[in-house]
Amino acid sequence: TPTRKKKYTKPLYDKLKVLCHPDRFANTPLEREANAIFQEIQANRYNYSKLMDLKDQAIKTLHINFK
Repeated sequence: TPTRKKKYTKPLYDKLKVLCHPDRFANTPLEREANAIFQEIQANRYNYSKLMDLKDQAIKTLHINFK
């Protein structure tokens, strides 16, 4: 339901924006990818399904370990 997704969207967004922040990848080969993913996270902050896709992308591309 939309309310249920809304309940989980903000915590997911908050976690993604911290773990994928480009400053965490400054001066590394992943900096460009982190910046692109971070911009997508910002643009889709209310879109739960897109944030889930971006989470998967971050795990594969940035090698982030979500708990």
